[in-house]
Amino acid sequence: MTPKEILERIEQLEKELASLKERVNIEPPQKAENLEPKFDVPELDQEYFLVYANGSTDNLYWGNSVSDYARLVHGNIILTEQEALKTAIYNKLRAKYVAYIKEYNGDWVADWSDKEQVKYYLQWDCFYNSLDIVNTYTNLPTDSDFIFKDYNFLSFIQKRMTDAEIRAVINHDLSCIEVENE
Repeated sequence: MTPKEILERIEQLEKELASLKERVNIEPPQKAENLEPKFDVPELDQEYFLVYANGSTDNLYWGNSVSDYARLVHGNIILTEQEALKTAIYNKLRAKYVAYIKEYNGDWVADWSDKEQVKYYLQWDCFYNSLDIVNTYTNLPTDSDFIFKDYNFLSFIQKRMTDAEIRAVINHDLSCIEVENE
């Protein structure tokens, strides 16, 4: 093929491609947007709330300080008191849940290199509105602190926590947490 024939062939193929795109209405791929996490930065002097590890909450005012930005990056800037209270309750529930798993598991430890050791975790079944026990050998689809040794854990935990509390913890779902209005 001569260079002129190659150029004619390219032109012909470009026309065919344009025709095909029109027929199936294909949009060209878009450039991926910036996937960096986005933080809602409060306005200067705007009140915000933070939750301490012990479960207490505090209100502060945004001052563009290093501490403000450190809290923001760690996800501890909560714009409403109601959400701060829910977060504090969630943290306490999560700590209780993990402590119950440790109590239940005793000396048992999940060995992720052992492909024959069955490990279990809870998940919320939205279709049946119930807790399900799921087993795994190698995958870790949940927080490693939420892994337990056998099926009997469900009845063990349900004697200590409500299903709504368990669901809030395993799904990190603050909507399951109710805060009493004062």
